[in-house]
Amino acid sequence: MTDEAKHNLEVTRRIAAEQRERREAHERKMREIGSPYDGTNKLITKFRNGEKLKPKDIARELAITKLVHTEADGSTPEWVPIRVELLEIAGRKIAGPVAWAKAQSDVQRGKKRKAGLHKVWRAEADTIWRKTPSLTATRVAKLVARKTGGNPNWIRRKIQKPR
Repeated sequence: MTDEAKHNLEVTRRIAAEQRERREAHERKMREIGSPYDGTNKLITKFRNGEKLKPKDIARELAITKLVHTEADGSTPEWVPIRVELLEIAGRKIAGPVAWAKAQSDVQRGKKRKAGLHKVWRAEADTIWRKTPSLTATRVAKLVARKTGGNPNWIRRKIQKPR
């Protein structure tokens, strides 16, 4: 086994031990306060079964998650571990199922919605066409690209000459 492989194995073991310690500390804390995650499991089961969930139930589970990770002096860490299913439930409830699915899809593909940028391009193109209506879409796209940045070929596809 090479030195690098030994080092990688040692780092992996150390990380696993730290995660195990954190999980055990979390489980001890859960036992101390009476395991509020029973409610989370019930909430997740309802969600999986397609039952309607109330916003107050979701808010309660998020509050319990925050409470579990609050220190004795009242301070909270910058981040806390939270079950993925609970994030899914909260995201769907806040944004709606369609918007939540689109947001997840965009994140997975590394894509950002460009509608706001398209509006800026269209507004700029409209002002240019008001001044000189004889310009082509290609020429206007080049002018818009100089002013706002972007690919003129793509801008040309997103703008339309007013009639």
